[in-house]
Amino acid sequence: GKVNKVEAAALVSYLKDELAPGSELATRNASVGIISLLGMEQTRVLRQYLLAAVGDEALAKHRIVVGDPSSFQGDERDVILLS
Repeated sequence: GKVNKVEAAALVSYLKDELAPGSELATRNASVGIISLLGMEQTRVLRQYLLAAVGDEALAKHRIVVGDPSSFQGDERDVILLS
């Protein structure tokens, strides 16, 4: 399958920093979407890494959604990241 763990780790590290207490995104309670162009296996890896890095509370607070492009049809987020 198509999985890029290096990219997933880098994206999660970036997002963790951007959601740190006092950051603009944290202050605004910005919603976040991560679109995986590599498919469901990459989506699963991203979710695992996110849960470990930021935890359930941040996932819920920022309404973080990870999925393929069709997952976002008719939906919007304050911030979108691509993987």
